[in-house]
Amino acid sequence: MKQIKTILFAFGCSFLLSGTKAFAQVERLPDEASYPVLQELAGVETPAVLLSGTWQFRYSPDSKWDKIQVPGEPAMQGYAIEHDKPFTYRKSFTVPADYAGKHTILRFDGVYSYARLFVNDTFVREHHGGFTRWDT
Repeated sequence: MKQIKTILFAFGCSFLLSGTKAFAQVERLPDEASYPVLQELAGVETPAVLLSGTWQFRYSPDSKWDKIQVPGEPAMQGYAIEHDKPFTYRKSFTVPADYAGKHTILRFDGVYSYARLFVNDTFVREHHGGFTRWDT
């Protein structure tokens, strides 16, 4: 199995604790059964791997890694986040063997407000937006 060692992305928290309250509207998505089955998914036992749960988190390269629940935000989990200071999340997971040779999409259902995504220490892309879904 191919091991994805780490995903690192740093958030520029420019508006996270700025005093402006942000509200996200909950969007109900259709059941998985109503999505069209892509030809490329043939032979894939589990076409989606959820990465929700416990992630590692730290304020800076000099600080120790701590645990945080995703989805969720640090301020709501007892962390004092400084305005305009980036912080990092990290998650290790294994890509199922039946994904070999297929396109793999990483989907984030809500990142606020700036993120840089790294897979195995390689920069993939950045994202700007308030609690918006994005794929790579």
